[in-house]
Amino acid sequence: GGGGGGGGGGCGGKETASGQAQDACGGVDTTAHPADAALRAKAPTTPPALTVIFLTKRPGGYDVLLNSLKAQTSQDYELVCVDELARERGAAVRLAAAAAGVPLSAVTAGKPKSDPSRKFGIANAINTGVLLARGGIITVLMDNSWVPADFVERTLAFYADPARAKSLLAYPERFFQYTGSPTDGSMLLHDNTALSVWVDRPIDRPLSQDLRRFAPGFRRPDYFVDALLAFRNSSGPLLENSKKRPGYNKQPLRDGSTFWEMSFASSPRSVWEALNGIEEWLDDGDDCHEANIRDRAASIGYDVWIDSGVMVENIWHQYGVFEESALWRRYAKDSNIEAHGNSLERIRSGWRPVASNNSFDMPAWFTHRCLSKIPLAPAR
Repeated sequence: GGGGGGGGGGCGGKETASGQAQDACGGVDTTAHPADAALRAKAPTTPPALTVIFLTKRPGGYDVLLNSLKAQTSQDYELVCVDELARERGAAVRLAAAAAGVPLSAVTAGKPKSDPSRKFGIANAINTGVLLARGGIITVLMDNSWVPADFVERTLAFYADPARAKSLLAYPERFFQYTGSPTDGSMLLHDNTALSVWVDRPIDRPLSQDLRRFAPGFRRPDYFVDALLAFRNSSGPLLENSKKRPGYNKQPLRDGSTFWEMSFASSPRSVWEALNGIEEWLDDGDDCHEANIRDRAASIGYDVWIDSGVMVENIWHQYGVFEESALWRRYAKDSNIEAHGNSLERIRSGWRPVASNNSFDMPAWFTHRCLSKIPLAPAR
């Protein structure tokens, strides 16, 4: 149940399964694009406290992202975009981020995979963003997700407590229907240069139920679920499960195992170094990349908290204006959940180490600052 990725890149250097030599940082030598090198050169000498990693492979999504980030009450963050369409729209992203006053550090396609035969790429994309991150706190954010203006401020406040150095921070999620419409239902949906698929107006903050009034502050998952269930029972169907229609994603399990979803999740960089990133062999399938970090982290003493004062709101793709296609509808027919579970059992029984067998050594990478090995996409 789950094999390893390519060979591991250790500090003394070693060979991959294919015999390719690697140095201390692992990976493949590439040259950073000058535009991204210039972005990093302009960055403050002191790294930002938090890195937002934005993941996308579809047209659009930057309207929601930039409108959310430009309103942040704290600017102590950087944005790293891992965008499989970066070669087509990287230059436009840089211009849009500059116009919005959003501190963009890089926009890049994913690095070379540990195993190029893997069908999917989300684990590889997340690892790419983490390798580029300068912040001590890392937030992963997927496309078409709206975040409130104080999420950076509140996240940094949470991690300011030394007792939370080994904690993962989750946020409630709600799906909403955007009432706009893309051009003719198809054109912008397949335009790889598009930063937005909407033609009528920019995406503004959705009008939704504010969770703060029933579950303020930082809570462990079981206490948050108690508050949520009590609120739902008193407020009717407003927060019903989003699996069949837009609404609040209840995530009701008492142990919190369905929280910390990587449509929006934060963690200290230390956990990524300790685990050597997400196991990239999981890109054989879809669905459990967040579980791979969360469950392995639990085995080395990390816990999960909920910030019930910050709610991420996602545009719901399961309705009319989006088409029936793998590009726009999430699907799990190639789910890797069982493979992850089998791998986790092997870790717990001592048959394999907790650290990923990826084609890089993440702690060594940060020690030697091997950023030139990320294949930053050229801008057109």
